[in-house]
Amino acid sequence: MGKYATAYSNHENQISEAESLTPRDLAVVISFSGETRFIVQLVKVLKKRGIPIVAITGNEKGYLAQNAKQIIKVSSCKLESFKSPILEEINMLSVINSIYLVYSIVFKNSEGYQTNKGGS
Repeated sequence: MGKYATAYSNHENQISEAESLTPRDLAVVISFSGETRFIVQLVKVLKKRGIPIVAITGNEKGYLAQNAKQIIKVSSCKLESFKSPILEEINMLSVINSIYLVYSIVFKNSEGYQTNKGGS
């Protein structure tokens, strides 16, 4: 959709990417709690480099949210009785998918984006 984006599941790669960003870039950091040791480390690297942060989080008082330029708050509901973070994951994925859908509609309308409906 006309934007360069990278995503890494590996923490070391995320830190390396953060260290290569410039203040003209934007970091979208996704963390339900915003308080894990890795997220705190990543946010410190981003802040040191002057990278604006958009936080997608369920904890608006967490370290991530407190250091973000913008916060997209997801539901903070979780199931304490289960060891699985399934509800937190569903909350996060719902917001991320919604952002993608809205952006794709805006991009399509503003850029005259054409899809290939013929399949070739």
